[in-house]
Amino acid sequence: MRCIGTNTPPPLPPPGIDLEKIMEKGSGKDGKSPMSAMVTAQTITSSPFTGAESAFDSKIVKDEYEALSRDHMQIIEFGGNFGSFDRLGKIAFVNQLEQIEERWDVFLARFSLMGMLDPTFAEESAEFLKSLGMDEGDFRLFLKRAHQMMRDDAEGEILPT
Repeated sequence: MRCIGTNTPPPLPPPGIDLEKIMEKGSGKDGKSPMSAMVTAQTITSSPFTGAESAFDSKIVKDEYEALSRDHMQIIEFGGNFGSFDRLGKIAFVNQLEQIEERWDVFLARFSLMGMLDPTFAEESAEFLKSLGMDEGDFRLFLKRAHQMMRDDAEGEILPT
C-alpha cells in the first residue's frame, strides 16, 4: 500500500511465490487480479486539507496532526519487523495499527464535519479505490479481514515452553 501511495515499485516477493499464477487469478469484483489492479490504480495527488490551512493555525490541531503522522510512520517502520515479533507482540502491533486508523478516522471526520475536507481528495480517494475494484466499505472490510488474519496467525503460534 505504501508503494502505491508513493508511486514506487513494490519490493520483490519472497522466494517460492509464483507471480504469474497470482497475476492470472482474477479475484476482484471486476475480475482483475490484485496485481494488475495495483499496477493500473489511480493516484491521489491532492491534499485532504487544501483550503483548510487555517485549521492548522491552532496549536492543538497542528500538534495532533504531527503526532498522528509521526505515530503512523513509526508503526509502519516498526511493522517491517513483524515476522520477528512473538505472538503477543504481533497482536499488540495489530491493536496499535487499528488505534492509529481510528485516530485518522476521527481527525478526518472533524475536517469533513466542518466542511474543510477537500472534495477533490475525497473524489480521488474514491477513484483510487474504484480502480482497485473496491469502495470505502470494501476497503474497510479488507483491512478488518487482514487484521483478523494477522491476529489469527499470531494466536495460532505455539507458545515457547
